[in-house]
Amino acid sequence: MRNYYKILSPERLIFSEHARERSSDFQFLQRFEAEVIGHGGEPPPIEFRENLRRLARGNIPARERQALTDRLEAHREWIRFLASEVKSLRTKGVIMAERPNFLSNEKFLALSNTLAEHLGQTAQNITPENFPGICDERIYQLLKDAFRRVGADEGSIWILDRAREHLVIAYNSGDRFEEVTGFKQPLREGIVGLVVASEQSFMETEVYKNARHNRKLDDKLSVTTYAMIVVPFYFLNECRGVISCVQLMKIKTEADRSVPAAPVPPGFDLHHLSTIQSVALIVRDLIDYRLLRISVAWNQP
Repeated sequence: MRNYYKILSPERLIFSEHARERSSDFQFLQRFEAEVIGHGGEPPPIEFRENLRRLARGNIPARERQALTDRLEAHREWIRFLASEVKSLRTKGVIMAERPNFLSNEKFLALSNTLAEHLGQTAQNITPENFPGICDERIYQLLKDAFRRVGADEGSIWILDRAREHLVIAYNSGDRFEEVTGFKQPLREGIVGLVVASEQSFMETEVYKNARHNRKLDDKLSVTTYAMIVVPFYFLNECRGVISCVQLMKIKTEADRSVPAAPVPPGFDLHHLSTIQSVALIVRDLIDYRLLRISVAWNQP
């Protein structure tokens, strides 16, 4: 039996008013019928929701906006999620009646290809060894706070090596970071390699039971990874590694079998995954901004 729903008039009214305020962002809504019928009524995938939230705020480039429009055309049931985000922003007073209209300077447009080429060359020179040089304590603190909020024991940034054959831990938030930093794993092995290859996020409790889980780092540290979140890590327009966080469990042997030596961790849920995905996007923007600022010699006080 198919389940259908209709976007009700109050949500439609919100869209209508919002479209008038931000015609460039929401003009496409005029193409939809007053009653939008979708199959199943399921919300959009987690990795797509953040883009819809950015669309609701109007903080999204025209090219990405067109891609979102195409996805919404194919999945009209997701408009309900977008409507709820718009309604939430209105309630909080975030959406203003007008917004500044910033335009690109034609003098800079002539140099955009040169800048893009320079940033591309910069990206090719970033390695796991020098990656910490483009971060600062604010980024690390942001990551630590996110790992703490989701209940992780520690987290890491894995960066592809120059040959793109291994993932190497360039940063770790744990107490044993000196032992962990520099650990490398072949790209074709383990869950972290799978996330880079697929560019899809991963979350699992009792991950130690997963045949794809690579135990080399666990064995090195004499721990067992109980739960894991891994999300693709983008900067300079490409996936260049992953951000991961874990809950660890100590094991002891009793009667020739392995049993937990301490209470079992609570595991992760979809909210935790969304938190790490969001912080990965923020770190991406901070790194892109810093490299762009260095490239144009814009030194802030």
